[in-house]
Amino acid sequence: MNKKKLVGGIAAVLLLGAGVAYGIGGSQSDPLISLEYLKETFQPALLQQIDSKVESSVSASYQKVVEKVTQGSSESSDGLTMKTQHRNDTVTLHQGSVILLTAGSATASVSYGELVDVTTGTASSQGMLIPGHRYLVGEGATAVVTMFSDTAKLAVEGNSSIHTAGASVTPFTDLSSTDWYYSYVTYAYKRGLLSGVSADVFAPKTSVTRAMLATILYRLADSPSMAANIPFTDVPAGQWYSTPVTWAVGAGVVNGVGENKFAPAAPITREQLAVMLRNYALSYLGQQDPGTGSTESFQDKNLISSWANDSVRWAVGQGILAGRDDGRLDPSGTATRAEVCTILQRFIKACL
Repeated sequence: MNKKKLVGGIAAVLLLGAGVAYGIGGSQSDPLISLEYLKETFQPALLQQIDSKVESSVSASYQKVVEKVTQGSSESSDGLTMKTQHRNDTVTLHQGSVILLTAGSATASVSYGELVDVTTGTASSQGMLIPGHRYLVGEGATAVVTMFSDTAKLAVEGNSSIHTAGASVTPFTDLSSTDWYYSYVTYAYKRGLLSGVSADVFAPKTSVTRAMLATILYRLADSPSMAANIPFTDVPAGQWYSTPVTWAVGAGVVNGVGENKFAPAAPITREQLAVMLRNYALSYLGQQDPGTGSTESFQDKNLISSWANDSVRWAVGQGILAGRDDGRLDPSGTATRAEVCTILQRFIKACL
């Protein structure tokens, strides 16, 4: 869109309206709109009105482009071409080129000029790209955009070239190799214990539910065939977790929450996680509890439920469960997908 033409058109219309009002107003000695009013009040208000109309029009056009790209179109009406790249891949762009990051994370480094964030109107020579913002390579500049997340989705227009690093990565746009949980998540993902919540999103900070954990342990047991004899009224047949929950009950890994209910959608707590893992090791694998664990060092040890005490001590003694950064065990706290991946790797190392 040509912003100058748009401004000129709007200004012409508004000034024409002002001229008509002036003509209707009366004589030169007694005008309806005085010269002082035009200079001090009307002109600033006019410019503000013009700017508001331009921004509204530009934003609407820009939003249409973003929607088309994020919906998966390979090319938008503005000539932006969709790309899917992976960690350490680079896209080199030259003067006048445009890039729009729609998912994932990437960093830009610019030589001999600036990269302009068209969305905010700011310019810089380096930094992380903001998803959903459109960037323009400035005059005489060359920008190198490096993918930071395992997978990134972007749209490019203009003179550009792509270098593929060939890194071994996951398909997820919300995972980066610098995340503290990265190695644990990739371990669990590659073992087939956890998949993404969609094709390109892992959601590492989302809480794990009781149904999810039953499914994870069912996969760890190589997904054995089970007869459809579901003991809980809130676990209907045909759900993605129906067979895993049935297996987990039969294997002695899980129990219900009372009144013939399992609460599949309830977030798993850390002490419930410890109970399920200990049950897997002792009831399913037939191992023995060495009885060497202790929770005395945790300031909130008295908050552990009586039915979970033995399991929490076992998990701590096996090096499976550790405290929070503030020294608490947080037995009733929930566990995220990243945390469960971490605990699973420790469990597998200790018990399998």
